[in-house]
Amino acid sequence: MAVSSLKNAMNHVRSEGIEKKNDRKKPKTFMLKGSFLPLRDTTPQTIIQLMESKGPVGLTLDLTCPLLELTDGIYTIPTPVDGMGRHVVTILAHGLTLAGDVFFEVQNTWGTHWGVNGYGRIIIPETTNDAFYLDEILDQKKKKK
Repeated sequence: MAVSSLKNAMNHVRSEGIEKKNDRKKPKTFMLKGSFLPLRDTTPQTIIQLMESKGPVGLTLDLTCPLLELTDGIYTIPTPVDGMGRHVVTILAHGLTLAGDVFFEVQNTWGTHWGVNGYGRIIIPETTNDAFYLDEILDQKKKKK
């Protein structure tokens, strides 16, 4: 994968699950364990198919100035460059521009100052960086109150 620690993160979710630090105090909180599968050289059509069958898709992006400075509008992903710093976003939805181009709504982890309250729109022109998706839920247990 393009992100060196991504495999470690995926293995952690598989073995330990995902939960917030203080979630044990909240009723009706679930801990999720799952199996993530990576994809290389992802196309927009592949991402759409995965979203329709599996849900949100993670995507690695090259760190570029336009990505870092995105406030509104649509960011077109450049062709991936080997050795470039990378960042992961979560693809939540897809749609069409007025020109008929497929775009994706993404959520970033950089806070509400990025994009529009932490969300942005991207266009993937052809083949892009690596992606990953949750293939199966291994364990979902309701926590004790």
